[in-house]
Amino acid sequence: VRPTTDTAYNGLGQAATVSKIGADGKSFTATETHYGAGGRVAWTKDAEGNTTWYDYDAVGNISRTRRDRLLDSQGGKTQDVTAYGYNAAKQQTAQLQLLDATNGLYSETRYNAWGQITAKFARGTAAGA
Repeated sequence: VRPTTDTAYNGLGQAATVSKIGADGKSFTATETHYGAGGRVAWTKDAEGNTTWYDYDAVGNISRTRRDRLLDSQGGKTQDVTAYGYNAAKQQTAQLQLLDATNGLYSETRYNAWGQITAKFARGTAAGA
């Protein structure tokens, strides 16, 4: 028996659920994708039950993601937040990933006039620093 993947689509032809059945015929995982205005992804749920929410800027770039993540088997949760910045050419120039309430990771990408990456930087952040 081979593993199989089934995809269900919404009325606009967008993938709404993806189900995978393992080679043993028993193991099963499923992911969901829900769409909002303009056909953009509003939120997704992965096979572990973690939900990621997507926010967009005025020109349609993802400006922020919020991921609800399970911490333990007792149902404890946290939320990972990542914010994004873009230049006029819609190239991602900055990313701030908040690891918890006080710590995070900031990364920056710089481009030349031809849209080629010229530099990348990353550093940790801490509240009060």
